[in-house]
Amino acid sequence: MSFAPHGFLEYLERIAAGEATLEDLHGIRIQLDSTEESIEFHLDQLSAYREKLREARGMVASEKLDTIMYDRFGKDRLRQMLSELAQTEDNTDPRSDATVARAKEILAAVKQLNIQIAELHDMILEPIQQAD
Repeated sequence: MSFAPHGFLEYLERIAAGEATLEDLHGIRIQLDSTEESIEFHLDQLSAYREKLREARGMVASEKLDTIMYDRFGKDRLRQMLSELAQTEDNTDPRSDATVARAKEILAAVKQLNIQIAELHDMILEPIQQAD
């Protein structure tokens, strides 16, 4: 679920630093195309897992999973934001202030998403408290 340090992030970091070329925007588009089916499959699997997570760990954990998947800066929305950024390849300077600002926004959201994923992971692995 998390965004790995390779792939999207290497392109986003160059764009956010104002050092991008059109190849960076193109690279994002290629990454999106190559991972689309896999991501949709995993989001479907996680949706099915949500009920089991709720039963095992409670509503807080299942709601955290929903946030990670579909919230304003969830995995699904971030992919849409990346797609919108990559679409600028055809008509925008990758070093423009607007493109750099958008990349910084997406990069910050990705970092926050990775934190949320780690928090949910820790929550899932926490020993279940037994009632006395």
